[in-house]
Amino acid sequence: TKNMGIKFTPTEDFALDMYCDADFAGLFGTKDTNNSVSAKSRSGYIIYLAGCPLLWRSKLQTTISLSTMESELNALNAGCRELIPIREVLGEFLNVLDPKKQATRRIHSRVFEDNQSAKQFIQSPKITPRNRHFCVKLHWLLDYFARGDLQILAVDTKSQHADVFTKPLGPGLFPTLRHMIMGWWKPDEEIESSKE
Repeated sequence: TKNMGIKFTPTEDFALDMYCDADFAGLFGTKDTNNSVSAKSRSGYIIYLAGCPLLWRSKLQTTISLSTMESELNALNAGCRELIPIREVLGEFLNVLDPKKQATRRIHSRVFEDNQSAKQFIQSPKITPRNRHFCVKLHWLLDYFARGDLQILAVDTKSQHADVFTKPLGPGLFPTLRHMIMGWWKPDEEIESSKE
């Protein structure tokens, strides 16, 4: 049996990363469909500092999303509203601790997203009359990706850490994701165990 003690192993890369996910109208059909809450999507995200979990959240979105992409972008927006201030505070700490490296130090931030439409929108935004109702509020965020402060990367749904914060998962996926988050398994072990 595996040792179930927490074994966080910080990475040598001082990165501030985030896994972000959404469950589009996940309560619809399970709650009273006459109540608008049943149409709301759930956001989930987890922020890591040097590979160790720092902050995580699961919350119903305040507005009703009209598509999966919109719910994913709303979750991304909410997560980045936490990620970006942490980046700024962390940068200030690092500059005070070691001012000589201030000019060369850069905090890397990767955002892992399993929805291809949301990822493509962030990489090359196209605001149209059909999507401007939710895209307008993303302009502040798009600047961070355009400057390279944040990088968006695709992640397989089976490796999407934030999935545990958005919906109930089966007995196969939930323990795997929990172990990934807690640092009990290394990524290679997780991939091998999910294939079995």
